[in-house]
Amino acid sequence: MRSLLRKSMLTAGALALVGGVAARADAQESLLRVKVPFQFVVHGKTLPAGEYLIERLDLSPNVLLIEGTKDVKEAAMVSTMTAAGHDPKGDTPVVTFTHHENEYQLQSVWESEGDGQTVISNSNRHASLKADATESHAETIALNAEAIHRANNH
Repeated sequence: MRSLLRKSMLTAGALALVGGVAARADAQESLLRVKVPFQFVVHGKTLPAGEYLIERLDLSPNVLLIEGTKDVKEAAMVSTMTAAGHDPKGDTPVVTFTHHENEYQLQSVWESEGDGQTVISNSNRHASLKADATESHAETIALNAEAIHRANNH
């Protein structure tokens, strides 16, 4: 499954590059590791509680891969856009979720104070949660994440 997911990511990245998205030229690949104590929804897919790695794709930095580690063998890809504002916890890497009733929806990923990505969703449920959050019917949960740097294999 991971091989198929990686091939899909490469295809999506190549298409995004053709569409005008510039490739990142970093010497290192940036990852975030986050422990999520509840199940959550990403693009309509429910992922179980557990530890996840979140990485930006090299060829398309507005696409994130969310991949379970250890016992969690789940993964998802999500389109993002640059987040407005600042990291809710200062300069600490953080992942935020919208919590409404018994559902947690991935909202944003912040690598640093000014480097955040907001999840783009075309689901009506996600739009409803965002609207409820602005009306104070939902709360935003921010979980600390750990930045991990590994050398690119390119």
